[in-house]
Amino acid sequence: MTVSDRIKLGVSSCLLGDKVRYDGKHKYFAGLYQGLSDEFVFQGFCPEVAVGMGVPRPPIQLVQCQQGIEACDVVDSNIMWTQQLTDYAQQEAATHIAKLSGFIFKKNSPSCAPGALKIFDTRGRILHQNGVGIFANVIQQQFPQLPVIDETGFANAIQRDRFVQDVRVYYKKSLM
Repeated sequence: MTVSDRIKLGVSSCLLGDKVRYDGKHKYFAGLYQGLSDEFVFQGFCPEVAVGMGVPRPPIQLVQCQQGIEACDVVDSNIMWTQQLTDYAQQEAATHIAKLSGFIFKKNSPSCAPGALKIFDTRGRILHQNGVGIFANVIQQQFPQLPVIDETGFANAIQRDRFVQDVRVYYKKSLM
């Protein structure tokens, strides 16, 4: 099977070992290759770098403001990245994401977490842990049937096997 014939999966770039995180490090996830044979190929995405945040950079967090949830710079809460992350996700959805058959997101990321993300109030207190990263939220809204998982779910054999099966089904439907 050639690379072009493989099923394409989106992956948060830090999980692939790219040093794109706010602290200049990566979160390489060796378990990413478990359960994935030669039938898959990964395409990395780092929304934060793509919208112009440097490496290293101040971290961001999701804050419940009067106007809704905002991705705010932790050091200077007047610096907001929500619109840039949303615009980037919409651009990618129209081009690259439509060609994917699944996505492995980085948990706890204000841009990439597919769920269970902390949302803070304007004073820095945790309001709840039901948030979704800005990029991941747009992708999941645009492609509600796209199989998604984070690295914690992927590390669980049962969840990983279910995700891989869902990806194969999604891919086969896309060929019809």
